[in-house]
Amino acid sequence: MEREVQKFINQVRSYLKDYGFSLSLEPVDFILTNNIPVSGYFSENESTIKIATNKPLIQWLAILVHEYGHFLQFIEQAPEYRQIKNGNENYLDLFDLWLNHKIELSDSKKQEVFSSIFNLERDCELRALSLITEYNLPLNTEEYTQKANSYLQTYNQVYNNRIWPENNQMAYNQPQVYLLMPKNELLKELQYVVS
Repeated sequence: MEREVQKFINQVRSYLKDYGFSLSLEPVDFILTNNIPVSGYFSENESTIKIATNKPLIQWLAILVHEYGHFLQFIEQAPEYRQIKNGNENYLDLFDLWLNHKIELSDSKKQEVFSSIFNLERDCELRALSLITEYNLPLNTEEYTQKANSYLQTYNQVYNNRIWPENNQMAYNQPQVYLLMPKNELLKELQYVVS
């Protein structure tokens, strides 16, 4: 493993530990969260970041950088992180319940939920790009930006189809999709385009 990568992982572990959190790098293809297979996740409730590492280093490192960005949003109480909780509602919980067909959302509430999540994820991607540069990680920032844009655009697909892509079908794993995305800047807003 490259020195910069190990230095970054050590820094992540140390900073997480300072706040009572842990990092779990698991040699599996995916991790389940809310019955959805994912490559990794950050959970303030579980006080952890979990990353599936049974894939090339470049792939799981990108996921780690992204999930660490969510941890930083949480620690800093970034506006994008705070807006996910609206009174007694948590938009991430509403999203999961809606996606799993446990609740219905009005069109206006659905747009509110998706816009908040998009803003959260976009801010996280900006943080990830800064971390890649700061730690001199072996990730190409233009390609990362394209993959981040394809991930952000996934929310448009989910908004229209109410189906989360299988882990290996995520747009950021599909060169025929992510290579079509802008590579110099992140998308600024979610487009509610009917597919």
